[in-house]
Amino acid sequence: MNKCIGIQYRNYTSKKTGKPVSGYNVFYTFEQKNMEGIACDSLWCSEQILEDSAIRVGDEFEALYNRYGRVESIRVSG
Repeated sequence: MNKCIGIQYRNYTSKKTGKPVSGYNVFYTFEQKNMEGIACDSLWCSEQILEDSAIRVGDEFEALYNRYGRVESIRVSG
């Protein structure tokens, strides 16, 4: 299970498309086999996904991805 350790709002213009982009980086820790300690990573999600999930720092969660490898929803444990 992933544990949220930080949430960062981002708002910028895409270099690829020139269009404005806004959303959140969600930073999290997780346990990994054959590893001493705890691993960490981040994922990108839209404002709507973050609002729908109501995730907060300290929550355990599972990220669900669509067939294109993008975060489709976040399921908070609790």
